[in-house]
Amino acid sequence: MVFIPDQELKQKMMKDGSVLKYMRTAGGAGIGLIAGSIVFFVTGALLALFLPPLGLLIAAPGILMLVPGVILRIRQLKNWKKDYMKKTGLTEQELANVEEEFMAPGTVMFAFNNSKKPGDLRTAGFVTEHYVRMPMAWINLFRLDEVVACFFVKGMGSSLGFDRALVLYDEKSAPGEGYIAKDSCDAKCGQEIVDAIVSRNPFIISAHRFIYEGRQYDALLGQPDVIALHNRLKQQR
Repeated sequence: MVFIPDQELKQKMMKDGSVLKYMRTAGGAGIGLIAGSIVFFVTGALLALFLPPLGLLIAAPGILMLVPGVILRIRQLKNWKKDYMKKTGLTEQELANVEEEFMAPGTVMFAFNNSKKPGDLRTAGFVTEHYVRMPMAWINLFRLDEVVACFFVKGMGSSLGFDRALVLYDEKSAPGEGYIAKDSCDAKCGQEIVDAIVSRNPFIISAHRFIYEGRQYDALLGQPDVIALHNRLKQQR
């Protein structure tokens, strides 16, 4: 799903004045441990009604999981900005620019489903004038002018462990790094997301395989060569 958010929706996504913080609070190890502890607690409580010793035994790991889960969650909420800077290489001022551009007219959002519920919006992506944030619940924020390739692949079979994927990587991405969402959306959705991003930067390579100057390139398996080509052409602009 690709859509243009209205100001009301944007305001709902501003947690403490920050859409990046809003999206950073989705998922994480802390949430996983807390959720796991609840499962142990509930299961243990139910068993305790019939077999008290066994119920207590099963509930005990929940306590061990809850404490570190809460600690990690607090850290995630406290250090969200540092996490972005460390993971993306963006400065604090650039993060502020992302926030400002997100609230400006022209922002385009995209997601792997058609839901605009708060929980789903936390894992959505968006593209502004100078930045792109890809869908999913981890930090994947890029400078738009540094994006090398963004494309959708399908029919890969089982050799790579997935059949289809949405891929994006930038100039700094090491081989195998960048962003890849495997089997997360269909071809129509994936291509719509690619088109929305490439429309903001027509220099982005949007084909999985292509030929340039008589040489064949594979943007998925030949990432270093594609980045080298991008950098060469960028210097010639």
